[in-house]
Order: sequence, then C-alpha cells, then structure tokens
Amino acid sequence: MPIRHVDKFIEAYLDNQLSPKIQLQVENHLQECPLCTDHLYEAKRLRRELGPVLRLTLGQPTPPSRLHMEVKQALQEQAARPWFRINWVAPIRVFGAVGNMALMAALAFGAFVVIRGYIPGAALIYNLPTDVSSRVAPLSVQLVSTPILMIDNAAKDPNSQIPKAGSGRNKLGDTLNLPNALGGPVVTAKSTPVARATVTEGNDQQNGYSSSINSGRDRPAGNPGSLKLPGGTIAYALYDPTPGIEAFRTYFISPDGKDLRQYPLIDVSEPALSPMANNEYPLAVRTWEEKSHPRTILTTDFSSHDQTAVANYWEDAQADWSPIENRIIFASQRESDRIWRLYTAWGDGSREDNLFREGQSPTFAPDGQRFAFESCDKYGTSCGLWRGHLYDSSESGYYQILEERSAKSPDWSPVGEKIVYMANPNNNWDLFMVNSDGSDMQQLTEDPAIDGLPAWSPDGEWVAFISNRGDEWGLWILHVASGKLHQTIAFNNGYLIPEDRRPYNEHGKRSWLDEQISWSNN
Repeated sequence: MPIRHVDKFIEAYLDNQLSPKIQLQVENHLQECPLCTDHLYEAKRLRRELGPVLRLTLGQPTPPSRLHMEVKQALQEQAARPWFRINWVAPIRVFGAVGNMALMAALAFGAFVVIRGYIPGAALIYNLPTDVSSRVAPLSVQLVSTPILMIDNAAKDPNSQIPKAGSGRNKLGDTLNLPNALGGPVVTAKSTPVARATVTEGNDQQNGYSSSINSGRDRPAGNPGSLKLPGGTIAYALYDPTPGIEAFRTYFISPDGKDLRQYPLIDVSEPALSPMANNEYPLAVRTWEEKSHPRTILTTDFSSHDQTAVANYWEDAQADWSPIENRIIFASQRESDRIWRLYTAWGDGSREDNLFREGQSPTFAPDGQRFAFESCDKYGTSCGLWRGHLYDSSESGYYQILEERSAKSPDWSPVGEKIVYMANPNNNWDLFMVNSDGSDMQQLTEDPAIDGLPAWSPDGEWVAFISNRGDEWGLWILHVASGKLHQTIAFNNGYLIPEDRRPYNEHGKRSWLDEQISWSNN
C-alpha cells in the first residue's frame, strides 16, 4: 500500500471509521513502514497534546485530529516567514515533565495568536481562563527572557524520513514544539529536575528510576528505590551521517551510562557479545563495506586487531553466541529466493552447519543446544516465536512457543526459561516475556512510545532495550521484577536507520527492526 494511502486514512483509522478490509491493510502497512508509523504517532500525540488546549479555548468536546494538524501547520508556516522568528521551546524533556500544562502555559503567553488566525471564530476567544495559571504553577516551570530565537531544521521539514536519535524530531515519533510568545518578548521554558515521561512511585525519582507497567508480578521486598544498577557491557549500533563517514558505528557502554566507547571498525552493526569470559573473539558484528574487511559476519576482539570471517555471504546477519562454546547461530538470505534461513558456525570460521529451517533472529538457550527464533510453519501460517534444537533438525524437533505474527527480536534469558521479545499487537511496539514452553505470557512495558530490540542482562534480572520515550531515542534498562526503568543514554550521535542507499537497501529499505543490541559481562 503506498504511503499516501496511510496518510489519507490515518484520521479515519484513529476514529475507527474504516471498513474492516481497509483497516487491516492500514495495520499491515504500519507494521512494515517506520515513516507511516511516525504519521500515526504524530496524529496520536497531537490529539493528546493539543486536545486539552483546543477544548479549553474552542469549547469543542472532541476537536478532530485534522484541526490539530492545521494548528501545527499554522505554527510552522508562521515560523517560516522572514519577519517572524520563533523559538521552538518547551523541548522534549520539558514535555515529558509537564505535558499538556506546559502547552497551556505556552498558549497563555501568545501562541494562540497563531491558532485564532486559522480557525474560524477563534478570534472571539483570546484569553485563557484565569485558573490556568494556578494549575500550571505547581509544575515548577519558569519562563525567562532570551534574545536569541532559533528554529530546529527538523521541525521545518515534516517529511524527513530518517529518525535522528536525540533530536527534537524523531521519525517513528514526533512531539509538537510550541512557541512561547508571538509578537512580543520571547521566552524559553526551564523545568526543575523531574522524572521522565513515566509515573514515579514513592522516592524513586530521587534514586534515578521511573516506573513502567509491571502487571501480574510481585515487587521485591524493601525499598524499590534501593535497587542497584547492574554491571556488564551493552553494545549497540547507530548510523553516523557525518560527511566523510556516513556509515554505521558500534558502541559499548556500561548500564549506568558511563564508560562509553566506540568500536574501531567503521560500518559494522548488529553487535553480539559473547557470554563466555574466555572467548578469544568476544564480539560478532555484521559488516557492510568491503574496503577493509569482508562483507559478512566477523568475530573479533574489542580492539578489532584480530578478525575472522565466520560466514561467507554478505546476506548473513543476526548473530547470537552460544553460552557454552565458541559457536554462533545466525540467519541469512543467501539463497536465491531470499528467504531467511538459520545456520550455525564456529567462532574461528572453521565450520558452518545448515539447520534446514526457515527463520530469523535466533537466540540460544542457556544449555547452548536449544534456541528460539522468529518463523512460521511450513505452510506460511502460525507465525510467531518457535523453538528448535541443534541436534534435531526434523520437523518434529521444532515447537511453536507463541503465535503472534508481530513478535520479533526474541532473546532467551541466560539463566532460565524466560524469553523476552517485542511485539505490536495493539499497533504499538512494547516488550513482552513468555516461558520457553509458551506459558505465562506477560507484557513488560505499555507506553505510547516505541520499545524494542530487547536484550537480557547476564544475571537475567534486567532487560536492555531501545525506546523513543520522552521523544528522544535512547538506550534504557528495565528491572523485570520491579518494573523500574533507567535511561542509560540518549542517542545524540547518530540515527537508528541508515540512508536509503546501497548496501543497506539491497533487499528492501533497512528498518530499525533489523538491528539488535547485546549485553554481557565482557
């Protein structure tokens, strides 16, 4: 379905006014198109952020999303005029802290001048009710004058297709930035330190934690804020658009956000850290260019001095290490039909085995023999998460764990039978957990933002994932038992999605869903 069809139907989709057939087409396309998902989330956010203001000023019980879009477009058009200079204030963290009340405060200081010029009858209403200021005051928002006005380039370009991590505009998620004043003194908003866009409990805020959904699970005894951040190393990759680089970079960081370092090789992604302490090659990466190394899966040390190509095709991807031996399992589209299939190889490149099973995103169990992966049955139905065994490649050796077509990026706990994965059964990517036998499925996160690419901590108590919570892409960790969240780092130095060019689009445009992160004690 072309993107314009999703744009055309997005308002009717949110209002449940589509026929079942069209609704299914839209939902299927949204699962595959990050840009279209962005339009959906933008419409949802505009309803959430502008809805209270428009209801307050216009007296409409439920202002339509089209009105929200017109208001935002009006603000952008005004900002583009040479005589009009505007500061997109109340940045992402402020919105995460004070939400709609900050919008009301901004409108109270002049932004409604723009709105009333584009909405019939709005000129009859100018002043907000006098009780607005009393409702905003407890939020500790200070308005201070500033003589310099700037406009975020991303905000000028609503058609930008690359999600910049850490920018004011994130594809797959965007927030509305309102001016604080029009035609008068310009103000910027400062907020006192508060929790991010999640609800805090007790004194968690003072301990650097925020709360996530944790339904159906008991919290640990004692003060939940006393949890200590875990150790180890988390690996992730971002696309660096800097002229002259324009390639993937892989990074390592400790879960507390310290000790950020960069892997020396350029244009490698999909990092997989070995859980074995004595592994000569503790890292596996997918390479994208052939100038300095083969374009395939490499196993390497952290300095990149020792490198071994363990696979033979550039389509090989999604490696995961065995916890008991120097072996990786991976997926590949190397066959002419471009169907994903599963393989294993020794970390020194000495041997490769075909598992004769269609699937992708494989992950080893703690015993190093079983593995979970994304797949369907031989008829192309019953899609979801499956389980297999290295030494039983017969059809009966495979067992379906979960039937959920949107389930992706499974990661098997290194200490038990829990498998964490991402899915969007309700048109929003969240984290879920299920036993390896398919029992006790639990939802770990429930947030309007995108949560995905989960990876277990070495002790099996935390899960790392990427998210655009607070409208900035970053790396987060979740304590599974208590539901406590901690942001490890905001991605300020790259994009999740590369440019739409070779070699990243040779079998279709690369999505953030194609990446992976990894966590180990190394």
